[in-house]
Amino acid sequence: MPLRRRWWLLALSVALAAAGALSGYLVIAAADERAEVLVAARDVAWGTRLTDADLTTAMLTPDAAVPMIPAAERSRVVGQTAMAALPSGSVLAPGYLAEQPVPGPGELLVGLRGEPGALPARGLRAGDLVEVVPVAETSPGASSAEVSTSEAGFQARVTGVGAPDAQGAVTVDVVVAATMEERAAIAAAGQVVFVLVGPEG
Repeated sequence: MPLRRRWWLLALSVALAAAGALSGYLVIAAADERAEVLVAARDVAWGTRLTDADLTTAMLTPDAAVPMIPAAERSRVVGQTAMAALPSGSVLAPGYLAEQPVPGPGELLVGLRGEPGALPARGLRAGDLVEVVPVAETSPGASSAEVSTSEAGFQARVTGVGAPDAQGAVTVDVVVAATMEERAAIAAAGQVVFVLVGPEG
């Protein structure tokens, strides 16, 4: 083989080896940039106090647009309250958690009976904001058109919905401001309608 060709092949081999080494370095460098962060180990409902079993970790590349909680802060996160529904595998962010339990300071937890037809067809979920509207008691045989509102309604945050009883009614746990204690007590003793409130525009 001519000497010139051997030198050309040698140069090509050196270039390929250098390219391979560079790509390997870039892969290792990218892996080194990943950080161990906290993620939800299972579905966590809004208002749940986190336990260690609710948490796991994942290696992810930090992103300034996506706040993450380092795995080293796991012990601090345990005991905090989820302020949003956290699907399994979702990355935990500081804005999703709060120190105070549910109900928090200045709040009350109230169970309200939801009769069939008193809830939206899609049901209610933890975290939903609702308007609770008490309705006047009706005499037997009265039509639904005769049902009227009694006391003023109030807003509440749903924390959970129980299983239907034999009549199809469910207990809806809601958090209300302590200033709404009297209205909430009246609602708990009577019939109410739950109106789902959309996000503020």
